[in-house]
Amino acid sequence: MVERTANVAAQRLIARACRAHGGIDAWESTQPIRGQLDGLRGPIPWFKGLGRTFAPPQAFTAHCVDRRVEWHDYPVVGAKTIFRIESDGAEMSTIGASGDEVRCPGYRKRFEGLAKWRFWQPQDAAYFFGYALLTYFSVPFILNRLELVRADESSVTVAFPATFDTHCRVQRFWCDETGLIVRHDYDANVLGSTFRGAHFTSNFTDVAGLRLATRRRVYPRLPGGHHVPLLVLAGDLSFCSSEA
Repeated sequence: MVERTANVAAQRLIARACRAHGGIDAWESTQPIRGQLDGLRGPIPWFKGLGRTFAPPQAFTAHCVDRRVEWHDYPVVGAKTIFRIESDGAEMSTIGASGDEVRCPGYRKRFEGLAKWRFWQPQDAAYFFGYALLTYFSVPFILNRLELVRADESSVTVAFPATFDTHCRVQRFWCDETGLIVRHDYDANVLGSTFRGAHFTSNFTDVAGLRLATRRRVYPRLPGGHHVPLLVLAGDLSFCSSEA
């Protein structure tokens, strides 16, 4: 059971983080967030086949409250690949240029066992970066709805439900003195048990009343929380005006 002091610390930190990121009301009422994943690079995407077995997904629309991310013109121009979280887990679907839709429920199962080590195809990349964006755009606003594991004055550790596809179940979020989330610790389970990341965020910008980070850098995390200054994944986001 989480101690009462940890509960108090968590509530204070989450409330401050929600205010710093624009407020829970703004998040719940925001229109879909349109943007682009720019400059994807690093050894992790390269080892998974970036530029060989898949091209980077770029233009997206994120429907945070509805738990859906759409990748436009992906994997080809005129097509759309959609990541969505349903009540029983995540589903991927691809709508071709002709309008035909192919749906793949329970997509997480495609990364079980030795499949973690295979090269990615476009739909795998759309799944990974889709659930990543949905997680990044949903916190800190959903933290109060998740199971509290521990908390202190600068960080909160929570457990996501099994039906919310994300990096791993238990994740830790660190805030700066203003409440902005500047570090996010997790294990990237779809990559294998050794991929423990310390994910640093910066260059925040206003998007439809929210404060979102545009610069994201991931480094290996060691036991105890220390990280190695070796960049393994880097991505930058740019945003458009929201649309209905």
